[in-house]
Amino acid sequence: MKIVRTLPKEIATLIENDIVLGNLIPEQQIPNEQILMDKFNVSRSTLREAIKILVSKGVLEIHRGKGTFVCNLPGISEDPLGFNFLNIENLNDYIYETREIFEPYACKLIVERASDEEIEALGKIALEMEKLDETLALSTPSEKLITDFYVLDINFHTLICKLTKNPIIERLLPVIIQSIKKSYIPEVFKIKVIDGTRQSTHTDIYLALKNRDGNRASELLLKHLKNKL
Repeated sequence: MKIVRTLPKEIATLIENDIVLGNLIPEQQIPNEQILMDKFNVSRSTLREAIKILVSKGVLEIHRGKGTFVCNLPGISEDPLGFNFLNIENLNDYIYETREIFEPYACKLIVERASDEEIEALGKIALEMEKLDETLALSTPSEKLITDFYVLDINFHTLICKLTKNPIIERLLPVIIQSIKKSYIPEVFKIKVIDGTRQSTHTDIYLALKNRDGNRASELLLKHLKNKL
């Protein structure tokens, strides 16, 4: 069957090519509409349709009042592997199992490939989480506090993947985010706080990486995942 390509799809492909070739880089704002219309010799409506295509594919994102930007990880959607269609009751257990396979090994790659400055960035995130833990010890976790923990946790594990310098591992981030979300459902988070099962091991992981002890960092991260923390 012959595939029919519309003009907006062709323009979307050309913009994607600019990203692949490095002419546009992640988090960079794309040129304004007039520049792109002149470049591709198309109408405003065609260009806007092309941009809509790329937004739907997770290649571009629109920042209201600022413009259109290349996504941090172009082409990565929230559910790229279609987990939401699996209809598996214990899906989260399988996600953690998958993380246990590659994420501890990521620590060994970080020891080999990341600079001291890059690893120090992990320490800054861990420190912020420690400060929140101190707040948590003094009060019942509010919705805002839980959200703050969630954002820092996402940032920590995202950086773990990025510091491997392995683009495939970095693109497994949606798998990580899926499982972390479950831990920060307010009801789940509060139960962990009350029964004492919640522990923050991020600082220990960071210190092991700082000391270039890949085996220790790997062990700590594996323990962290098995406890679903």
